Amino acid sequence: MNEELAFQEATSTGSKTIEHLIKLLASEPVVQVDYREIIDFVVAKLKKANSMVGQTGHSRFRRGPIQAQAAQAYNEAES
Repeated sequence: MNEELAFQEATSTGSKTIEHLIKLLASEPVVQVDYREIIDFVVAKLKKANSMVGQTGHSRFRRGPIQAQAAQAYNEAES
């Protein structure tokens, strides 16, 4: 259970920091910011999460439909 909480904390912190970095990059450059420190922090958190996944097994992701199938499903839904 502690591993699961640590994984959730690492991924949550990593994603929040990425969001913060995107907002900083999108805003007008008023202050000179050293992004390397932020990026290093994000990378460290995501590496921690990645190593935890490696210890517990492989994550499995379901592939989405290919573009033609998605368009066909969309057209059928509109009808």
